[in-house]
Amino acid sequence: MDQDKDICLFCGEKVDDDDKIECSNCKSIYHKDCFEKLKGICMKCNNDNLKNEDLKKEDSNDNITEVKNTDDNTQGENKKTYCTKCGEVLNEGQIFCGKCGTKINNTKDNIKEDKKDKLKEQPTSFSDKNHLQIFLISMFSKGENVSPSYSSENVQPTLKIPFTIMDGEISNYSIPDIRVGGFGPLFSGIFIISIIATIYIVVKFIKNKNWNLLVPYLLILGVTAVLILALDGNYWARYIPYFYSVPILTLAYLLWDKNKKIEFVIGIIIALIMFANAFIVLYVNTKSTRNNDQYVGNRLNEFLEYYRSTDNVEIELNHSGVQGALYTLDDLGVKNYTIKEKIDNSREGYFFKY
Repeated sequence: MDQDKDICLFCGEKVDDDDKIECSNCKSIYHKDCFEKLKGICMKCNNDNLKNEDLKKEDSNDNITEVKNTDDNTQGENKKTYCTKCGEVLNEGQIFCGKCGTKINNTKDNIKEDKKDKLKEQPTSFSDKNHLQIFLISMFSKGENVSPSYSSENVQPTLKIPFTIMDGEISNYSIPDIRVGGFGPLFSGIFIISIIATIYIVVKFIKNKNWNLLVPYLLILGVTAVLILALDGNYWARYIPYFYSVPILTLAYLLWDKNKKIEFVIGIIIALIMFANAFIVLYVNTKSTRNNDQYVGNRLNEFLEYYRSTDNVEIELNHSGVQGALYTLDDLGVKNYTIKEKIDNSREGYFFKY
């Protein structure tokens, strides 16, 4: 157990004392960078350590009655949904309030709306950039999420040299919604090689008058370019998967004829780089998923042991995005429980206390 206290719950690596930060609720340990990537949301108890308590306003009965500005005339910006019983922020499609357990019918009588289109959020430094500039910045930046709703310190994209990996970048690929540099830490280098190879292929097709291959090849590249330059939100590189067709087409051409030894060797090198790039992302996500699965399994097993020793268990749901906890209890066969707003001296489950 003593060793566990020095392990970051997010990345599973050791934490030095000068790089340690604790959840204010359950005292779970994180690296400072990992804690920032989670936006202060604890993976263990889901406590929002950075939550602005000024957004809540209590009435004389200590019930939260109003949360933020929810004027129906607000046009598309800064809109969210709230439970009208306790004022808790709700996720889209949420069925139960994560704080008080109230069932949400998703009607105007039961929720107050404050919607926001996060897909079109852009870092402030992109405000004066065109689509091509935004695309290139994204392609040659450190892999991370720099959207305003995710970053608490107005973080902007950090440009990097192709084929290099910046400090803290690898662990970023365990973030579900990584944005700039989302194709992997080595993809900017793959992009450069692909562009050079594409120019070489096109020139060769023209020189050899190989029109039956040149026309479809240019058609695919043209459609890809139009989609990149025309669609909003394309600075989040991982949301343009069709761009991956460029290195794939390049690879297919170079590996097509083994008799062309120089082209074939170059194709093998590109293939190995692409494999390494994909392996890094896969490894980081596999490790993160394994650590999370182990943690979740331990918490739920402890809960089941407690549940079997009592006739009815009291549950306190965490404050946001935790309606899935009720379905988890149902999957475990837990039927006899009572949802409480607050439980003293509670134990930690997974997105709930008991």
